[in-house]
Parts: sequence; C-alpha cells; structure tokens
Amino acid sequence: MLVIGLSFLVSFAAAVVGGSIFSMLSLPLPWMLGPLTAALLLKEYVKPGPAVPDMVKQAGLGILGITFGMTFTADTFSQAAPILPPYLLLTCFTIAFGACFGWLISRRTGIQKQAAIYGAVPGGLSEMVIAAETVRADPSIVIVSQTIRLVMVLFLVPAAMTMIFASGSSGTETMFSAPAVEASYVSSGTVWLAAAIAGGWVLRKAVPAGMVLVPLLFVIALQLSGTALPPVPETMFLAAQAAVGVSLGISISFTDIAYAGKRSTYFFTMALSLILFSAAMGVLLMFWTGMDIATALLSTAPGGLVEMVLTAGAVGADAAVVTSLQLFRILLILLLVPPIFKRLLAKE
Repeated sequence: MLVIGLSFLVSFAAAVVGGSIFSMLSLPLPWMLGPLTAALLLKEYVKPGPAVPDMVKQAGLGILGITFGMTFTADTFSQAAPILPPYLLLTCFTIAFGACFGWLISRRTGIQKQAAIYGAVPGGLSEMVIAAETVRADPSIVIVSQTIRLVMVLFLVPAAMTMIFASGSSGTETMFSAPAVEASYVSSGTVWLAAAIAGGWVLRKAVPAGMVLVPLLFVIALQLSGTALPPVPETMFLAAQAAVGVSLGISISFTDIAYAGKRSTYFFTMALSLILFSAAMGVLLMFWTGMDIATALLSTAPGGLVEMVLTAGAVGADAAVVTSLQLFRILLILLLVPPIFKRLLAKE
C-alpha cells in the first residue's frame, strides 16, 4: 500500500510539474503532453515510478468525453452528414496505405506479415493488439509499431497545427473553457453528468472507446433534448487531461521501442509517411467539401480522438466536427478492419 501511495504521489507531482513546464513554454496540449513526458521519464529513471489507478484514468476520459459532447449542437449533424461519404472513402485510402506500407516492411525486413500490417493500421494501440491476436500476429511488433506512431502523432501533429493555425493562444482551454453559469441548474445537471460517467464505466469494455464515447453520446442526447447542463470546471478539465497524459506516459515503454532495434527506422518512416498521407487526405477533404483546412487536417490525422479534439480547441477548428469524424474513423477501423484483414490474411 505504501508503494502504491508513493507511486500515485509521484504521478501527481509529474502531472503538475510537466503540465506547468509545458504551459510556461507555451507548448501544445500542455496539460496532456507535459504529464505524459514527465511520466515517461520518471518511469525509466525513478523508483517507484508513476502509477495511476485505472479508475482515475477512466474518470479523466469520461470528463473529456462530456466536455467534447457539450460542443455539439443540432447544426453539427447537418454539417457533418454531407462530409461522411467523402470522408469514408479517404479513410479507406488511409487504411489501405497503412496496410500496404506494413506489407512492404514485412517483405523488406522479414517481420511477420500479420504483425507488420496490424502495426501499420492507424487504430488504437490496445485495440490493434487485441485485433492482431485473432490472426496470431506477434504482439510485440504491433506494440512497437503502434507506440512509435502514437508518440510521433502526439508530438508532431499538435505542434505543427498550433504553429500554423493558432493565433495567439497555446492552450486547449480556450474553446472548452467554462462560461459563467447560474447555480439554479448546476445541481440537477451534475446528476446527469455523474450518470454519463457511470454509464461509460459500466460499458467501457463492451463499447469501443466506451469511456469517452458513452458519456459523449449521452451528453449529446441531453443537449439535443434541451436539458440544461453545467459546464465542466476548467480545473477539472485540465486534471482530466493530466490523468490521461500520465496514463499514456506509463503505457509507452522505451524497452518496447528499443526492441525494434535497427527496424525502428522502418517504423519511424512508416509513421511519418502515414501522418503526411493523412494530411494529404485532409487537403483533399477540404477541397471536396469546402470545410476549413484546420478542421479537415485534424479530422483525417491518424491520432487519438482526445488529442485531435483538444488540438482543435487550441487552433480554433470545429471541435464538434472533428469529434464526429474521428469517432466515425475509429469505429470504422474497429468494426471492419479485423474481420476483413482476418479473411484476407487467412487466404495466404
């Protein structure tokens, strides 16, 4: 118990120090990437290393899901619906590009083909590892490849987008900051938000990205029904980012990256190529649909939902549209890629 307590204190200190430093330096996503970086370094060099109870991480994800859900209005769906057909096509191109790149790496290096392909598909790390097990892929290769892509997306995409599009604001709290509210409906609204978190917790294993998706959809339904909801306090919003950031830092291992050895060059090249290809798809989406370039680029970026929506808040992109399209991409990958690839790989 003492070790667990010390580990949690280390995590708390890492989150505060990392977030404060990144914020003072005006770096992108300071309260996610700062804690992530601090936790990653402490994990390697400090004992006991950082540790975050799963409940804290899940609560953080739920709070972010609620915050993102509050950006939706009735107009969001009318804006996103015409974009879905071209977005579906461009997403399929991105998946195919990643799979082909993985196949080429397999041919070049001798890495197991199933592992190389699943490691190249821009889905969630844990989801791709689980899906890869259905075709008996080497999980270590999938973890290494997905980890490298995750790290590169987390640090390159927000930095590039903030540098290009942000106008005087480096934090993510601008779009998601809580306005002044009357206290009359805060109490009843808080009950609904607690119910959203509880629903996410119950369904977190049954629904893909359930701890974010369930509260997000629940809040959207409440918003559209006219239910008055209190905004998420800024301190809670930043704490949720820090909890998720520390958890991500703990999940990334230098050992896994070192395991790749000389092959790391191929994985880094693949990740960078996937980022650039996705950016090209974003430009095509902009010309095809007329949406603004920042929203289009973040909608097609091969990163996580949370990180891309937070970046949208920092650069003034349409966070609700980015949320809806990134959710669509994640669900498409999780629902369609495993059965399709399982069948294709089984024929060889």
